[in-house]
Amino acid sequence: MAGIVPHGVEKDPDNTELSQVFSQWHNVNFAEYGSTTTVKTVQEMYLQGWQGLPRGVLWGHASPVCARFSGYSKVNDEQEDLKDITAAKAVANAIAVLDCKYWSIEQVPGYINSESFKIIISALRMNRYSFIIEPKVDFHEYGVIPQQRIRMFLLAWKYNNKPLEFPKKRKPWGWGHTLQGLRLNPNKPLKWQSEAITALSSANVKIQRPYTKLVIERVGKMNKSVKIRFSHEPMWTITKHYFHDQRKHSRPNPFNFYIPDQGYFSPHPRAIARIAGFPDWFRYPPTPYYYGSIFGYSVPPTWIYAILSHNLTSLNPMTLMPKGV
Repeated sequence: MAGIVPHGVEKDPDNTELSQVFSQWHNVNFAEYGSTTTVKTVQEMYLQGWQGLPRGVLWGHASPVCARFSGYSKVNDEQEDLKDITAAKAVANAIAVLDCKYWSIEQVPGYINSESFKIIISALRMNRYSFIIEPKVDFHEYGVIPQQRIRMFLLAWKYNNKPLEFPKKRKPWGWGHTLQGLRLNPNKPLKWQSEAITALSSANVKIQRPYTKLVIERVGKMNKSVKIRFSHEPMWTITKHYFHDQRKHSRPNPFNFYIPDQGYFSPHPRAIARIAGFPDWFRYPPTPYYYGSIFGYSVPPTWIYAILSHNLTSLNPMTLMPKGV
């Protein structure tokens, strides 16, 4: 609607099939507007001089490789490696070559202390960008998604462009609204789920705190306390790992919705999309592993919308970009 046409670059050399799926469904949603996706790694694009991508456009965004900075990798003591460094160098080169008016960089909070991030920061400074960083943005606190999702986020602007700022925090909202208008399928609970709901119900009766809906995890318990959220609370962080087992087999029910006097229900993919900040017109693949990866990997679209609308409403995007871009 703003006249912005995105051109994406994405390829995981360790999972090329998933990258092809991302490209396919990007095209399903956006190809009719002229949008493209290049299924190549940023390292490959760097070596090819970013061939096929326009220069001097309005906005560039990068979510560099982050596997070594996730909670999983910390537990397994994985360290920053050559793939992380070369990806960061590719992003640094893109900053210099593509000459975007604005940049945003997103990753898990641990990325801010990496050598990779230092490479990107150095490139921004060398190419005369100013920038601001929020080391721990919880998107839920900004009222853009009903999910606790914490990320490091950077906003940068070229020296002769309007400075950027983060939008103000807004009243958060709970995941319960995401079920509106959806037909849910009943799902038999696991024993420990029933026990956890019974215990919670008894506790709530004692303190006279009624509830209308609950979401309860179905995987990942592993002798720890069960994750349960009331409908007015945010969902816990949804990652792609919820939607497949160790053999990469799809898992459609990583959690259940529980409605008193009605029972347990499978999570509708549209509800998951809404929790992740995707609009209802967005089309997604039918396989849980694939749609779970899209929603689990993504920066919430509603967060990007909040940033753009907060900073660029006084500008005409079509005067800032080459024609057709």
